[in-house]
Amino acid sequence: MGGTARAWARRQGHGFTTLTDRTATFQLVRGPAELQRWQGAERAGGPGVDGIVDRPPARWGLAARGALVEPGGPTTGFDIDRREVVWADLAPRLDAHAAAAQWDPATAVDWDAAPADPVPDVEAAVVQVMTYLVENEQAALVVPAGLLARVHPHFREVQQLLAVQAADEARHMEVFTRRAMLHGGPMGTSSAGGRSSLATLLAEPDFSLASFLLSVLGEGSFLALLGFLEQHAPDPVTARITHLARVDEARHVAFGVAHLEHQSTLDPSLRGSLRTAIARRHDALVDTAGLNADVLDALVLLAAGSWAPEAIARGYDRVQELHRAMDEGRRGRLARLGFPPDEAAELSALHTRNVMEARSAQATSAACRSSRACSRARSRRPRAGTYSSASSAAISASTARSRSRAAARATTRSASRATSRAAALRQVSRSTRSRQLRGSRMSPPPVVASLLNRFKAGARKRWREVDRPAVEPVHLLVGSRPPRRARENRGVQTDGRRGGRVTLATVADALGVSRATVSNAYNHPERLSPRLRDRVLDTARELGYAGPHPLAATLSRGRVNALGLVYDDPMSFAFSDPAAVLFLQGVSEVCEDEDLALVLISGGPAGAVARVALVDAVICYCDVPIEGKLAAIVDRGLPFVVVDGPRLPGAGHVGIDDRRGAASAARHLLHLGHTHLGVIAMPIVDDEWEGTADLDRQARAHYRAARERLVGYREAAEQAGLTWADVPVEERSPYGRDAGRRAAAALLARRPRPTALLAMSDELALGAMAAAQDVGLSVPGDVSIVGFDDVPAAADAHPALTTVRQPHREKGRRAAALLLRPSTVDDEHRLPVELIVRASTGPPPRH
Repeated sequence: MGGTARAWARRQGHGFTTLTDRTATFQLVRGPAELQRWQGAERAGGPGVDGIVDRPPARWGLAARGALVEPGGPTTGFDIDRREVVWADLAPRLDAHAAAAQWDPATAVDWDAAPADPVPDVEAAVVQVMTYLVENEQAALVVPAGLLARVHPHFREVQQLLAVQAADEARHMEVFTRRAMLHGGPMGTSSAGGRSSLATLLAEPDFSLASFLLSVLGEGSFLALLGFLEQHAPDPVTARITHLARVDEARHVAFGVAHLEHQSTLDPSLRGSLRTAIARRHDALVDTAGLNADVLDALVLLAAGSWAPEAIARGYDRVQELHRAMDEGRRGRLARLGFPPDEAAELSALHTRNVMEARSAQATSAACRSSRACSRARSRRPRAGTYSSASSAAISASTARSRSRAAARATTRSASRATSRAAALRQVSRSTRSRQLRGSRMSPPPVVASLLNRFKAGARKRWREVDRPAVEPVHLLVGSRPPRRARENRGVQTDGRRGGRVTLATVADALGVSRATVSNAYNHPERLSPRLRDRVLDTARELGYAGPHPLAATLSRGRVNALGLVYDDPMSFAFSDPAAVLFLQGVSEVCEDEDLALVLISGGPAGAVARVALVDAVICYCDVPIEGKLAAIVDRGLPFVVVDGPRLPGAGHVGIDDRRGAASAARHLLHLGHTHLGVIAMPIVDDEWEGTADLDRQARAHYRAARERLVGYREAAEQAGLTWADVPVEERSPYGRDAGRRAAAALLARRPRPTALLAMSDELALGAMAAAQDVGLSVPGDVSIVGFDDVPAAADAHPALTTVRQPHREKGRRAAALLLRPSTVDDEHRLPVELIVRASTGPPPRH
């Protein structure tokens, strides 16, 4: 052992011994100093999620989770250091999803798709909304960034998730700003009230409360707004960026809800803190003006699409629907945190002022007093407690044009356009008036305050040049009580019954029992003796009482005992497609076992039916991205499971390995010796197109199942040495037997003719067998055919159909069962597939 090595050993406290005198060979002996250095060291938990401790000590500092921590290092000041405060079991999965879902604004958005010459008024509305979105995203970036520096590194998945969330918001700011500046105009306006609302988010130091206000309430409402903008976007660029941002925001909301659900199970007092946070924020903003009126006007115009009178009326109605969707989503998320329905509704209403609410009556009055243009309107204003809703809606319809009107003031505006504008306002007044009943309990429409101020700037002169619309005020009561006359005449006591109507209380009084006893006779008969129950029911029948109203019972218990089943196909699909029928049977079996109702949900664009269906949870049998009916479910905050569709954060998923199943079908044909294949495809892109799908169209596949099955076919073919571009793919819509027959006819007319056909469903395959018979070809002598699904008709076909079996009924059972176990609702279940070889496949013909 050299002198240098021996000197180093001595300095480190190690020794050495001589092994043999003749060769001077030495062995290093570890000294006690090195061992003493690690005395008192401890493991910083374990490296995996199961190694997370409840509260990591400050002395662990920045040590990696699972590392052996040497004592004596510096302590750190991470004050968010308790698992019960920061953790959510969903965090690791959301972190992985977030990392995989990142997108590049330069490539994910086709910026050249924007129109070169947009409609000025509509473009001004887009710019104003984009300005508003940037403002909100800046707050949504600062909040997680501030929390990130306070979270103990032991909870690295949460740190990573917050970091990605901040990156998401920065990316959203970039694309929203770029869209606003796309045509070179200035940015829109920023209201003091809007900034005050966002500033309250920055002032909340508590991690849970900040997450609640930002993600559960704020970004949750933002989801509905982004969906609204995607639906009513005037150009592809606006639709694309709002869609991409919406997917990111859904992930943020999922973490916020999951984190608070986890914490509420550990700390029952959490709901009290959340309630106080909403009230405190409301009190801080009670004197502000709410949403920037320019934004509200812009939304009306975007939803209208034009200045036609009927379009403006529709646009106003659609913005009101957006308000209702936001409120419903907030109430749903609050219910998931354990708030009763009535309290959830009350808290949502308190939050509404901070998000999207028109100016208060006080702000309206102050603004109108400052405007000479309002003096004439004030002379016709309804008495205190009412609004002129027709005037409000009419003037609201005009305001989004103010910026473009100012820019175009130097140019000629024809009198005919001014006349059309007056006609539009008159029409809006009439349509708004026709929908409102005197004494209805509604929030007033967007108020006239700033609208009249801005209206005078560009329109007053032209307004005098045309006939001013005779807008008669329609009084809409805002207070909580009807007019005195209505109260006096509302109901007369008849036979001891209020207003002549028999109620549960009437029956209870007649029997001399409590109201709970009467309620139990209908809702919990097992709690009463048979004799007492019969007595209650007999008396109720004699009095004409039919039992508790179902809707009232639903509201009182906060649930309806019903599962919803959403389809992305017409409702008839559930009863006509064999695979869908099997799936429906599986769901129904679980509902019957659990005594639940099953509600089938379909409907028009934007999921109108899905937004109002009375259900507790939803199964989404939808092979589409997060849009339409699926987006409506996300907005409502209901627990949901996706079947055969995209994997979404916070949702369970049930599906199969479509790629593996398709590859097994293709390999079966290739092993038989087939080299000329053809594919009969379900719809690939959502455009109802039919024909041969080239490689470019296949690459743009919209539907997940079709995309995965194409990839499976292709991988197997290319592994066997075939060129995929030489394999014809015939796409047909809808994908029933007739579609399969037409697609197969096109394939069998090709030269060289395919000797084997791969159909993406059994229904398509059965149609293909009929097409082969139409042209005198035998199956499998002249052409082999493979399906996918293994519906009952596959085994009964002549010849029996070779197919890929998937467990449709089990998929239905598994999806319903997931919703009955909320703690596992975000699980993923991939069910097995199996190739079933029957008589429809054989070797290729020898000619």
